[in-house]
Order: sequence, then C-alpha cells, then structure tokens
Amino acid sequence: VKFMAVIIDSALCVAVFGFLLFHLKLVYYNQTTIEDEASRYDLGWRKNAESVFGANPWIWLIPIYGGGPVGDGVHWPTVS
Repeated sequence: VKFMAVIIDSALCVAVFGFLLFHLKLVYYNQTTIEDEASRYDLGWRKNAESVFGANPWIWLIPIYGGGPVGDGVHWPTVS
C-alpha cells in the first residue's frame, strides 16, 4: 500500500513540475497557450515577468495583491 502511494505521489510531482515548467516558459516568452511561436509581445524576460507578476520583484512569489500586473488589461506593449 505504501509503495503505491509513493508511485502515485511521484507521478503527481512529475506532472505538477511539468506544468510549472510549461507556465514558466509562457511567462518567459510572454505568450498564451493559443499563440504561435513568434510572439509580438515578447519584450525580454524581465519586462515579460513584470507584465505578469507586477513591477515589484520582491513580491513575485508571494500570493498577495501587490499592485497587480502592469498595464490596463486591454492594451499591452508590443515589439515594434
């Protein structure tokens, strides 16, 4: 019984880690899941992270409201 629990827990950890990597890639390139590979919103990793997590990097990993994402939610900066 314990062996099956370890197997199931390990599989769940691998799946969650895969989702984490996938979403970090989306943030890194400033993409959504429905865009193609050439994103016109890719402004570099720092600006991409600020557009998702907000301007203050000290609270990026703390799940509290820290001013919200940069922008108005409708208009986003693009690569010229």
